[in-house]
Amino acid sequence: MDKWSLTFDLHTHTRLVRNGKEITHAVSTMEEVVLEARNKGLMRIGISNHGPGHVTYGLPMSSLEALRAEKERLQNKYPDIDFSELKGVL
Repeated sequence: MDKWSLTFDLHTHTRLVRNGKEITHAVSTMEEVVLEARNKGLMRIGISNHGPGHVTYGLPMSSLEALRAEKERLQNKYPDIDFSELKGVL
């Protein structure tokens, strides 16, 4: 039997705050997701938080720029991990 290993995970969520309340759909910050991906030997990740249209777990529209800025900061800090740019409402 051939040995298989994952090299990417394109379905991750991060801890968020909406209307002053923490959204409990995820427990890790974006940096914690990156660090765990590196620990597991992944080369690519995708942050796929739910978009503003999702009533329960949706990312507030006002936080999109901050999320992108954090992605860019972490991409520069950890160049060995490629961030896939996933756009759309999930």
